[in-house]
Amino acid sequence: MLEAGKARELVASVEHEIEGLQEEEAQLLVAQPRAPERLAKVQQWLAQRQAALPAQQAIVEAAEATAAGAEADLRAVEAELDFLADLRQDLDATFTADEAGRREVAAALHAREERVAAGYLACLERQVARLEELQSEQAAAREACIQAAEEAQERARERLHQGLQRVRRNLERGRQVVAAQNAARRQAVLGLKDSLAQVRSEVAHKAALYRQLQKQKREVQ
Repeated sequence: MLEAGKARELVASVEHEIEGLQEEEAQLLVAQPRAPERLAKVQQWLAQRQAALPAQQAIVEAAEATAAGAEADLRAVEAELDFLADLRQDLDATFTADEAGRREVAAALHAREERVAAGYLACLERQVARLEELQSEQAAAREACIQAAEEAQERARERLHQGLQRVRRNLERGRQVVAAQNAARRQAVLGLKDSLAQVRSEVAHKAALYRQLQKQKREVQ
């Protein structure tokens, strides 16, 4: 039951970490100022632990079943050995007068005890092998979950990078459009100034002609 207990403690620890990370994620989502890097890390850790939890729980169940089976086998073997010990005592009392018969029965009992003990040892070896297999599965599941979370984070980073690149391109195009519009406005203003200067020149010229005509009229009169 020791390994099963350790597995249960691990699951409880993972569940506690998930609760803590969920609380922190909720706080970061509404926090001001924003902390995007910390939020990304918390979400990565949360995804890793949530992905690993089902595998950990399955391993706990398997470990508990294995431990329960080992205990049941142990109790059965202990009961069998107790029965054989009682039987040996009864037979010793019965065959006190018949040494040959006692030795024959004792040998048979000893052989049976050896078989029971060998069977129990074989059972223990199977249980130990199963627990080692569960530990390997647990480690593999943990590594797989971590790798999956890291790959998901890498994909998220790539999507973020691509999004930022699009934003930069759009900003650059926007700057170019604004620059072109400003240049067009400057040209329009310059053109307007030129037009105003030309109009003023024409008005001044006409005014001068008008004054000259008026002067000529006065001279004729």
